Amino acid sequence: MYTSDNFHPNLIAFPEHIALIPDGGRRWAQKKGCTYSEAYLYSMELILQFIDYALENGSKYYSVYF
Repeated sequence: MYTSDNFHPNLIAFPEHIALIPDGGRRWAQKKGCTYSEAYLYSMELILQFIDYALENGSKYYSVYF
């Protein structure tokens, strides 16, 4: 599940629109000995987990740039 030390629900509202720009997938794949396809699949799984979390907290719009 996504967590962030920078997000404080008692102080601010969760953003309505979130833009995600995944970066570092190829570097991660090289470090882990994975293929680029495996790295992108893993990135997509994490993005979907984050979107589920954001939906639960009131976000409505998402932009993902690859």
